[in-house]
Formats: sequence, C-alpha cells, structure tokens
Amino acid sequence: MKMIFLSYRKISYAIISTFFIIINILLFYSIIRLPELKESSITALSSTVKSYRTLYADTDGNG
Repeated sequence: MKMIFLSYRKISYAIISTFFIIINILLFYSIIRLPELKESSITALSSTVKSYRTLYADTDGNG
C-alpha cells in the first residue's frame, strides 16, 4: 500500500510540474512576442467589440 501511495505522489508531482512548465513556456512566449505585435490584444479586442456593436445596432432595420 505504501508503494502505491509513493507512486501516486510521484505521478501527481510530475503532472503538476509539467502543467507549470507549459504555463511558463506560454507566458514567456507571449512576453517575447509582445514587442512584435503592432497593437496590443486589448486594443484589438476593444475595436472588435466596437465594430460588433455598430453591426448589431445597424441590423434593426432602420438603416
């Protein structure tokens, strides 16, 4: 029973450490790519929301 617990503990540590490594890789990749972007994603998202709002306002049939 003790061997099963030790192997479960090692497997859980491996899964958690792999998860954190993947998160760190994605975070560093986004930080490295940040200067390459012409506009920030927040600005792009807000412009997308604004264009969606104008499209939604124009579909009421009044022009």
